[in-house]
Amino acid sequence: MNKFTLEKLEFNKIINMLTKECSSSLGQEKAQGLEPILDYEQIVLWQEETSEGVLIRRFEPQIPLGGLVDTRSSIRKAEMGGLLEA
Repeated sequence: MNKFTLEKLEFNKIINMLTKECSSSLGQEKAQGLEPILDYEQIVLWQEETSEGVLIRRFEPQIPLGGLVDTRSSIRKAEMGGLLEA
């Protein structure tokens, strides 16, 4: 999708609104990296995942997500054979 179309659709505003709804820095980072796609099968898959999340949220509105921690640096360290500390 070209830059002009994204500007007309105010895509950056949508991404900013989505980012504000994220409850973790990981989610915010993921939201900021989103871009439009044209792959129909991927779109359907993501829509199904979104629908599933909405359904879960409807039945359990107070899902505790506050304790999410970014473990990527620990995973990288472990992949390189390093020891992890508790």
